[in-house]
Amino acid sequence: MQYQDIHQQLYVLLQNKDRMGIQSLSLNIHEVDLAQAIKRLTDKHIHTFLSLVPALRAARIFRHLPSDIQASLVRSMAKTQLEELCTRLSPDDRADLYNRL
Repeated sequence: MQYQDIHQQLYVLLQNKDRMGIQSLSLNIHEVDLAQAIKRLTDKHIHTFLSLVPALRAARIFRHLPSDIQASLVRSMAKTQLEELCTRLSPDDRADLYNRL
């Protein structure tokens, strides 16, 4: 599946607020491919997507997003969501994120 196809599917699922569809799609596509596809979405859609997938999966996808998108997302996350994400990131990824901010 190409990134554009994944992006299109995610956009439709997000517009329809299809939580089950988002979770199903996120579990069937490698996190690197998902990161490539969602980086074309708005920050709001990326934030929504990451909040709808399991926390560990969200962290694995997040680590593959470009650093500018990561920084933007972190600034807009609620404290509890940021804490959850950081606890799921590997120590190296967590340190990299802190250094970028």
